[in-house]
Amino acid sequence: MPSSTEPLVILARLGAPHGVRGALHVNNAGEHLRRLVGNSIKAVNPTGETNGILTQYFIKGDFTLKRCDMRSVEFAEVTTREAAAALTNAYLAYSLESLRALVQSERREKNPHMADLWYFEMIGLTVLDYESGEPIGSIASVEEMGRNTLVGVTLAAQVGIAIEIPLDYPHWQDVDLAQRQVSLSAWRDF
Repeated sequence: MPSSTEPLVILARLGAPHGVRGALHVNNAGEHLRRLVGNSIKAVNPTGETNGILTQYFIKGDFTLKRCDMRSVEFAEVTTREAAAALTNAYLAYSLESLRALVQSERREKNPHMADLWYFEMIGLTVLDYESGEPIGSIASVEEMGRNTLVGVTLAAQVGIAIEIPLDYPHWQDVDLAQRQVSLSAWRDF
């Protein structure tokens, strides 16, 4: 199990084997992971994580993502239930540098909408009140809940208090990745 420190983005956590041909249950497999079908992806055991970015981990292997849906994944190199079982509880991760390059090649607009961002891009964004321009807090988490994705915002004025706002909430506005901020109106409803 080689150790590494190249920054990786956590995309999902592998669960138990699914079926007899090497498929695995997967936790939080969203559209972003499906966009990587056909690419090599790392299965790792993390030893250090900050906001969804791994800097210390043990590599279990590099695998070609063959298929992905909301509940399971398959790798071209994993063809038996026993081989899949060896990956249970590993994290699927992809190079931060490669994801940034992929994002740049896909992005047509300078400032995309929140729903167009990768989750790792959202973490740490300062959230501004749309009307006043004052900081509300910062995005601390993004959690996919099947049909809904929740964005956790830790409020600056109330230490330790967080609110969860749906990613598809229509009041996310003015994403500025260069300034690492996003505006939000009607947030007091939460």
